[in-house]
Amino acid sequence: DPCLNNWYGVTCVGGEVTRISLTGVAAASGVTGSVPDALGSLPSLLSIELGDTSTLAGTLPPSWSSLTALSYLSLSNNSLRGSLPDS
Repeated sequence: DPCLNNWYGVTCVGGEVTRISLTGVAAASGVTGSVPDALGSLPSLLSIELGDTSTLAGTLPPSWSSLTALSYLSLSNNSLRGSLPDS
């Protein structure tokens, strides 16, 4: 549980993940591959900051269309392609 274990770059409010901020975290830290589909199951997520890692690739998962509370998204300087999923 990221809220109980104080995961790096994860902010929680009331036991719910509200922010993920890994901007500029290098591949040596393990931020590589595709964007996780599981993020779409975080209904309280307000902010995703994954820009400037240069290690993320692929497309955004369709499950992200359920992130209706999301108000900030940063994915710059990665190898992502495609468009945002329809909401």
